[in-house]
Amino acid sequence: MRHLVFHTFRSLLREKIIFNVFGITILFLFFGYLASLLVYGRQDRVMMDMGQMLNALSIFAVAIGIGARFLRQEIESKTIYLYLVRPLSRSSFFIGRFLGMSLFVLLNFTILVSILALAISWMGGTLSLAYVQSSILTFIEALILLAGSLMLSFWLRPALVFMATLALVFLGHNHQMIQSLQDNPETKSMIFGVFNTLTPNFSLFLMSDRVFYEQAMSTPDIGFALLYGFLWLFFFLLLGNAVFSRKNL
Repeated sequence: MRHLVFHTFRSLLREKIIFNVFGITILFLFFGYLASLLVYGRQDRVMMDMGQMLNALSIFAVAIGIGARFLRQEIESKTIYLYLVRPLSRSSFFIGRFLGMSLFVLLNFTILVSILALAISWMGGTLSLAYVQSSILTFIEALILLAGSLMLSFWLRPALVFMATLALVFLGHNHQMIQSLQDNPETKSMIFGVFNTLTPNFSLFLMSDRVFYEQAMSTPDIGFALLYGFLWLFFFLLLGNAVFSRKNL
């Protein structure tokens, strides 16, 4: 499986996605720097706030993009048979591919976080524990989206997977709004409860205000958020592996 993991990682590197991410990050940070110039005082905090949001959007797009098409392309081009004819189970192949993609997402996110950290240091700011916690939670969310897009790619075309996963992001970040609609007698509907039950509550990972004011999460809170994230990641991987193991190739 180790060979499969690194082969997946090298295959994604050859697609030069990482250079696109690097260029887009520099462009985003430039716009973030211009926005910080419009604020009087603590410009580094504004840069950090915008930079984290843009980094999250970038890594989410990378995770969803490779999850939506990488494994599906192998199935459609029949190159998957080169691996499955070997003494390699479908579960091992699925997990190996996911780990390779996760490694690629980690490399991309490390570049994003490092560039933002250098930009903040250049502006005279400091990196707090809240920034580290927020970065870890953002990466966990990206892995959940990667696993979710992989699962959906067995049923939907890449464009539809991308749209469905974006809907997952929107619903996951608006659990409180959906809950308020469900509690409102005028808009109360069972479908809102279904949305909240079947989608991860990504609002648990949001730390933009905490990062801005350098207020780190307590150990129980960060522990709960990590456990919650890993449970949803395990759920999507378990479901995706079950579908892939029974898929007629």
